[in-house]
Amino acid sequence: MGPNGEWDVPAEEAAKRVDLRGEEYRVCSIDPPGCKDIDDALHVRPLPPGPDGRPRVEVGVHIADVTHFVYADSPIDVEGKFRGTSVYLVQKRIDMLPSLLTTDLCSLRGNVSRLAFSCVWVLDAHTAETIEVKYHKSVIKSVAAMSYGAAQAIIDDAEDQSALAKDLRLMLKLTQMLRAKRVARGALSLASPEVRFELDSETHDPINVSMYEHKETNGMVEEMMLLANMSVATKIHQHFPSCAMLRRHPAPPPTNFEPLRKVAEALGFSLDSSSNLTLAESLDKMVLPGNDMANKLIRIMATRSMCQAS
Repeated sequence: MGPNGEWDVPAEEAAKRVDLRGEEYRVCSIDPPGCKDIDDALHVRPLPPGPDGRPRVEVGVHIADVTHFVYADSPIDVEGKFRGTSVYLVQKRIDMLPSLLTTDLCSLRGNVSRLAFSCVWVLDAHTAETIEVKYHKSVIKSVAAMSYGAAQAIIDDAEDQSALAKDLRLMLKLTQMLRAKRVARGALSLASPEVRFELDSETHDPINVSMYEHKETNGMVEEMMLLANMSVATKIHQHFPSCAMLRRHPAPPPTNFEPLRKVAEALGFSLDSSSNLTLAESLDKMVLPGNDMANKLIRIMATRSMCQAS
């Protein structure tokens, strides 16, 4: 146990892992407001130029190492498999795993040591091109558990020149470059708007509803998670090809786009759905100035034209 009665990482376990608790690793997490089950954290730090003179930066994604506590085919594992996922309702959630794990031992909270599995890249600081990537079990100690809004406020405050603020701005710059590359390859942005309900504290009846506002930090975290997913998927396919599965969205039949095509024509636009890239370019052009609701509805219609993942 730690000095405050908290569970602490055993020394013998820490000795088996890469220790990322040094001052040079400002690991932090960014989640929705009030998040208790913090399952991922991030870090970034500039590096000296490489042997070839390329400017380099290190970025890392750290995922809570649940497998240290949940063994394969144990009763908790069997129950977790049966539940499949945590279910989030407006007023509560139904956990896949016990809350002692999800909100405490495996939650990457601030200023406590936690076990993680890390994916760490060395990127070209000017292009965000991957130079090197490593995967390993680790021990981390998050310096800050922030909401998206709090992280965005730090980034936007020009007077804040703290090390954490500089880290966040650097990570945002890198993820914007990563996103630009994905878009150039034909990535589609089809996120539908989300709503949030405010409930009466006593009756739990809904008393207000509002749109969830996405900030730059939402996209920053999303981009880092996508980079981790793609890198880990490549590694799995290289080393365990017989166990690798591809989750993909089959190409929709042209008839799926007819309702969207009619709307586009009525608004004076043309829709080219022959490929991801042409569809993305068409949607980027289908923007009505000053009519945010119509622009959101166009994206929603595009989302509904897609096929379910297989």
